[in-house]
Amino acid sequence: MGKNTNIKMLLLIAVFILGIYVLPSAVAKYTGSHTWELNETGGVTGLQCGKCHTYIKNEITNGVTDDAMNAHSNASANSSYVGVGMLINITNTPTGSTDDVCWMCHVQELDATLSGGHTKVVIRACTDSDCHGDTDGTGSCTIFAAGFSGGANTSCNVTGRINSTTDAHWNFYRPLTALTSSIGNEDGGNYDMGFMACIGCHTHTGLDLNITRPVKLSLSLNLTSVTAGFNATSLNVNYTNMSSTAGGKEFGSVW
Repeated sequence: MGKNTNIKMLLLIAVFILGIYVLPSAVAKYTGSHTWELNETGGVTGLQCGKCHTYIKNEITNGVTDDAMNAHSNASANSSYVGVGMLINITNTPTGSTDDVCWMCHVQELDATLSGGHTKVVIRACTDSDCHGDTDGTGSCTIFAAGFSGGANTSCNVTGRINSTTDAHWNFYRPLTALTSSIGNEDGGNYDMGFMACIGCHTHTGLDLNITRPVKLSLSLNLTSVTAGFNATSLNVNYTNMSSTAGGKEFGSVW
């Protein structure tokens, strides 16, 4: 009798342990938050992304200027830019909500070489050729100007500008482009790490920069006259025994 009782107790414990692993999945699938997805009929563009990703929605809508959000909202709702056969080639029905922006950056394009998952979600990095990745930097995004306080939004081709040696940010952006990221694009390749320069300055992500600088600049000047001042005769940059200095920004946005 005692042996049977022990066996029953072990079986009950086994059922209890099994329930710990099985029931949460069942509840989540049929009665939990996943019903937001199951009940949608429009595929990925029917999802209300902010219900799950509230922290992201709050980040891009609260505590920052409206310019960045307005520009992306205008772009996501512009049929000359987003839609079937357009630059962002996706099936899109603008709702006037933040979800439009999510779809513009994360829905797989209709002509993509990648096969789709159940939501067909991708990561379209800032430097994607359909976004801010015009490395020639020749055009301007006048079609997104409405609601943008600066007028015509020429920042859409920013990679073309910071890719130039005449730009002050060139030494920050260009080295990152030599590194390959693990994020695949829709053409079968991988993005380079250049988009990290965008994230470092224009999102809430903190940034630490370890910069190795020349130790000393040695400048020789000769006084020619009281009125004419000094003439420079030589300038040497001392690169020996250089030390690393840290810079950057704390967690928070600088949009």
